[in-house]
Amino acid sequence: MNISEKQAKFNEYQNKIINLCWTDETFKQELIANPAETLSKLGATIDSNTKIVVNDQSDASVLNINIPPKPDMADIELTEEELEIVAGGQEASIRSYFCDWTINIPITIY
Repeated sequence: MNISEKQAKFNEYQNKIINLCWTDETFKQELIANPAETLSKLGATIDSNTKIVVNDQSDASVLNINIPPKPDMADIELTEEELEIVAGGQEASIRSYFCDWTINIPITIY
């Protein structure tokens, strides 16, 4: 599975969780109180050494920025399209679709 496929699978799972939180207040409170157990009920396998932090970021007046871990570049497998972007020095964009706003940040992939 290449990086795009992994990201797509993660996004699909994350969207499912977000939609459940938006439509089921009980689920949302369970996820905040006990994330590992709640996610395991959805079929997730959680490593016992993994700490899960769930923050309710539903206040539209607050912009939350999450900094993910730096990827291990030795494990990344690019698609043909991604290789063309890297080779040509093209710009890509990052968008957030979970809020009332969209941030379009041009980045150059090296």
